Amino acid sequence: RKVYLKFVKIFRPKEVVAKFSAMLIAQKIESVIMENEGVVQVDSTFKLSPFEHDEKNPSIDLAKPVLFFLHGTSSSTIGSFGEMEGTETWEEFYKYYDSNILALEHRTWSKSPFENALDTLNVLPKNTKLHLISHSRGGLVGEVLSRCSHHDSLFSTQEIKLLKDLKRDQDVAILNELNKVARKKNIVVEKFVRVACPAAGTTILTKRIDHFLNILLNVIGYGTGLKTNPAFIGIKSLLLAIVEKRTDHNILPGLECMVPST
Repeated sequence: RKVYLKFVKIFRPKEVVAKFSAMLIAQKIESVIMENEGVVQVDSTFKLSPFEHDEKNPSIDLAKPVLFFLHGTSSSTIGSFGEMEGTETWEEFYKYYDSNILALEHRTWSKSPFENALDTLNVLPKNTKLHLISHSRGGLVGEVLSRCSHHDSLFSTQEIKLLKDLKRDQDVAILNELNKVARKKNIVVEKFVRVACPAAGTTILTKRIDHFLNILLNVIGYGTGLKTNPAFIGIKSLLLAIVEKRTDHNILPGLECMVPST
């Protein structure tokens, strides 16, 4: 442990390298975790397949609501909800919703909840009625989708101006696009159940971020079989060396949105 911490202390990547490395590593880990990126359809055995909707041959019934899962940080639909498969609850869900069960396999480090929500709206058909179930950070995505549910709840000029004053130009552009797409798609959130949502941030992303990443990467390592891979060990070391980048919305917006002080 002492040797490892000494290595982390000595290894201080330069600013540009740190920024590039943080984003690249985050994207790489996310790609390993997710089965299919984007909106997916969930069948009776909890198997995921890319969602494709054709008006002439629809894959969902727009006359009925759609059950929509939103997973948590550094997780996936299977990781957050897969254990429901085979339970009475899941049987009741599938009996009621049938093929109208979707989920968002999304990047939780390198993309913000705004971007996750925009990715969702761009894919869903017009006039979709959503019943959201979220876990952890997925609740933040659900909150954004709820804001886009009615024309009178869209992001206001004042709210967008606040972000503009903070020079968060990317967020400003995304919110304007969210408002635009929401008006066009008319997607309505009818119900929303969220579990353990860090709406006010989470303290594990404050001063003890090094512990958070250590635990998180151990979980990922054991779960994916990469624990003893030299490349994985290197990634772990590098992440701990650039943990200060968690508050930079241009690098890790998915984590930055959960830091209480931001």
